[in-house]
Amino acid sequence: MTLEKIVGVIGDANLSKDDIKWKCAFDVGKLLIDNEYRLANGGMGGVMEASVLGAKSSVRYKEGMTIGVLPDYNKASSNSQADILIPTGLGLARNVILVSMCDAIIAIGGGSGTLSEIALAWQMNKMIIAIDLDGWSGNLKSLQLDKRRLDKIFEAENAIRAIEILKENIENYKNNYKGVKKARLGVNNAKIIIENKFDFKGAIILLGKGAEGYVFKDERTVYKIFNNDELLLNQYWRLSALSEDINNSIVNYLINFKVYYEENLLAISYDHFESKAYEGGYETDLILLAKELKKIGWVITDFQPKNIRIHKETDLPTIIDIGHSFEPYSSNLFRKMCRRMYVSSLVGNFDNIKSVLTETNSSEKFLGLKEYGHDPGTVKENFNLFYEKIMILDKKDVLNPLILKIIQETSDINNLFDYGSGSGDIAFSIKKLGIKVIAYDPDINFYEKYKNKYYNGIEFISKDSMKDFLKSGEKFDCVLLSLVLCHPLHPDEKERNTIIEKILSDITSLSSNYILIAICNPLYTIKLKSTLQNKTLLHNFDYFKENRIKKLVKSSNGIRYDYHRPISYYEKLFQAHNMKIVRMEQTIGENLDNPNLFYSDFLIFLLEVD
Repeated sequence: MTLEKIVGVIGDANLSKDDIKWKCAFDVGKLLIDNEYRLANGGMGGVMEASVLGAKSSVRYKEGMTIGVLPDYNKASSNSQADILIPTGLGLARNVILVSMCDAIIAIGGGSGTLSEIALAWQMNKMIIAIDLDGWSGNLKSLQLDKRRLDKIFEAENAIRAIEILKENIENYKNNYKGVKKARLGVNNAKIIIENKFDFKGAIILLGKGAEGYVFKDERTVYKIFNNDELLLNQYWRLSALSEDINNSIVNYLINFKVYYEENLLAISYDHFESKAYEGGYETDLILLAKELKKIGWVITDFQPKNIRIHKETDLPTIIDIGHSFEPYSSNLFRKMCRRMYVSSLVGNFDNIKSVLTETNSSEKFLGLKEYGHDPGTVKENFNLFYEKIMILDKKDVLNPLILKIIQETSDINNLFDYGSGSGDIAFSIKKLGIKVIAYDPDINFYEKYKNKYYNGIEFISKDSMKDFLKSGEKFDCVLLSLVLCHPLHPDEKERNTIIEKILSDITSLSSNYILIAICNPLYTIKLKSTLQNKTLLHNFDYFKENRIKKLVKSSNGIRYDYHRPISYYEKLFQAHNMKIVRMEQTIGENLDNPNLFYSDFLIFLLEVD
């Protein structure tokens, strides 16, 4: 905090010193100075006087840290004892000056004068904290005054909580008031812009309008025309950066969109897709969505159910509200977003969800969920587990992006066969690169579980039909074999080797050019703890022999067993099947035994078939 931040304290002008509001104002004033804010008020008695006295009782107080904005021209009329007195001669209109100079407002009780200051602060986009005491602060706590803002007035039960909320949220209120709102563009004018500026197809239909502008669609595209008071050029640069980050990544829950800007016009467009309303649930997908946002370095500050839709083809919750609520990643904003995600998964969409979500911006108590049948203590425990899953990395976060990068950087891969596709998550991401994918896994249960999700639009070959498929002689530019060779495959070593030989025979017959093989990295066996997993080795572990390794996978908290084989084993295996190594890549990880050392969980070979 710095003294550049000025906090206004407003409320009752006439109080006795034994009134609870006097004591609260005194405490607020002291705590503001303790935390190195400046204090401003209306320069008169009651809450104003008490807050200044409290400020001057702080051990951090220095002359000049309190400001009084007076209604008349006479400095002697002030009884607040503020250091700096500003005689305005404006009467009630001095409230405009007071509010405009403040970065935030704390209301303590108050009558009609306080009500006018709160309304002004709301219009000027100032942060407002209302302490739950008799008067307008108690009446307006946790309310949204009108639709010009998406947030609400913060509620605090006492002075300590008010300062906590102030410190947690004041950095989110950076937009200066730009004056009276301009006239809205109007639906018809927005529609004309689409007709004149875009290659639309079919009828243009209004989907909705909100604080930022209008949303339309035609037969193939959704358009959002921004029509708010933010500087459109600033919006453009932020949205352009977001669009670039999304387009440069493989994303499943965020839409690829384009940004259009010219003077006084900002619009985005993206492909229309059939969807249905989000009504709660999808906890696992929300975890993956949060991971996706963290990966590209962005946060959605206003996450709420109405801003996402369930994609009918993929059954994935998809963010559709692209606008001011996207902010560059920060750990504080990210955790707040995750709280809103978890609450949304619990309760879906109901009339009062915005107040419940707003509460999570400043608190992890989850008290607003109590009236909907949820125990706040249990919700907090479960949220911590939810957040832990988001922060813990798994294979999808570490291995899949590197596989996709290698595929993108390898020329002439237009189709691919995923041999041992598992849940289909990597096949799904490869398909999004515009590559035709056919997938095979011997366990049909994977396909049955994920056929409407990751396998949607991907041809799947079952174990029963694999023999006939191989006989067809169809070949692919690339065959992917991800983490198959290090699986147990069979309890007997001889049988394992027989299965491995069959797999290598299959994939070489399917490939016309490349084979991409990912294995558990055999080069990192001494250090046992990584970000992804903890390993337990046999007491007689020998790097140059086949060894069974027990792993605790942190993302699932489950145990799995893999087989270690030396790097020379794979070199000989590839050579025996006429495959030449053209590229090797290791995933980057953290060595938890020594964070200063590199660690790698997975090794990838790109091979050419001779």
